[in-house]
Formats: sequence, C-alpha cells, structure tokens
Amino acid sequence: MNFASLTLLAEQLAPWERNAQHFFQGGLQRTHTIFPVLGFSIAALGLGLLLVAVWGWRHKKQRHLRSTPMSVFHRVATQLDIDLTMQWLLVRIARQQALPSPLVLLMSGTTLNHHADRFADQLPARKRTVVLARIKVLGRILFGKDTP
Repeated sequence: MNFASLTLLAEQLAPWERNAQHFFQGGLQRTHTIFPVLGFSIAALGLGLLLVAVWGWRHKKQRHLRSTPMSVFHRVATQLDIDLTMQWLLVRIARQQALPSPLVLLMSGTTLNHHADRFADQLPARKRTVVLARIKVLGRILFGKDTP
C-alpha cells in the first residue's frame, strides 16, 4: 500500500469518524427521543399498580370463602350488637380457657358464666368485679335475663 491509497481510505472513513465523534461527544443526550425510557417506565409502573389493585379487589371479594373462626365470631358478634371491647374480652376469656373459638361463649349463659368465672379468678379483686359486671351485662343482652 502506498501513501495515496491510505489517503483515499482515510477520506472514505472520515464521515464515520465524524459520526462517532458526535455520538461520543454528547450525542447520547438526545437518545431519549429514540427510545422513551421514562414513558415506558411510567407505563410499566401503572400496569403493575393496576394488576395489584385488581388482585387485592378479587382477594377481598372472595374473603368470605375463607372464613376463619375469628371472622365468623366477629360477624356474629357484630350482628348481636356486641361492641369491640366486649368482643375483645370474650376473645381473652376464650384464649385463657383454651376454647376453640369465642363462639362457644355465646352458646349459653351457663357456659359464658362458667368460663368468665374461671377467667376472673386469676384477676385482681378490682378487675374481677369489673369483668364480672360486664359479663352480667352481656348475658342480659344475649339471653334476655341474668345468667345463673
């Protein structure tokens, strides 16, 4: 190869060289117009949020198919107009007495009083009277009379 052929080859490569220099000297700053990364990211995030919202809605809608004893107890107690503090007391009594569900306490006044008395035995005297008074009120609400 002689000098003339090398000069001719350099002139042919000159446009590629100029394009490469332009690309590496700041041509990357305008590549977002070619591939909108931000737009695709926002669309993917929106689609992900939509899928999570649909899953959550379907999960909540089908929750009644997966009833647990506690959810059944809560629904029954709500239907009987038992407030949350009384429900929590019944749950505490059921747990301390190792009952399968607080629903057992709602079956009869005798059962309620028996387990409430056993629960109250381990409380200090002041709390014992308060708990037994609340159970007496609950017995009147549920069974219409003072429970034995």
